[in-house]
Amino acid sequence: MKKLQLAVELCYDDEIYHGDDEDSIEWFNTDIIGKGDKGLALHSDEVGDRVGDITVLGSLAEIRRQERERCVKRLWAINEEYESNISLPDAIREFESSDSAAEAIDVIKGLK
Repeated sequence: MKKLQLAVELCYDDEIYHGDDEDSIEWFNTDIIGKGDKGLALHSDEVGDRVGDITVLGSLAEIRRQERERCVKRLWAINEEYESNISLPDAIREFESSDSAAEAIDVIKGLK
């Protein structure tokens, strides 16, 4: 079996599946969409069959938040190691506005 990682967007009728009820939303996110072993099946109308299973790794917002936390920790370590004069909030802004992480790290290290 081969695994292919995809970024997907699920379009569904929220009124049918859970409405505004918090318990129903939790049920949908946990039991229907799931994470880990719980997941979705991918069906193709083209072949008329199940293609495989989708394992939900997390929401895009959750993945972005985790990536940002990792970046902040790395920036903090670099800032400390190089005794940079740039503040951590400025370092984060530099990182988020740079074309590449390497470019931002050079600025923090004082190399640019």
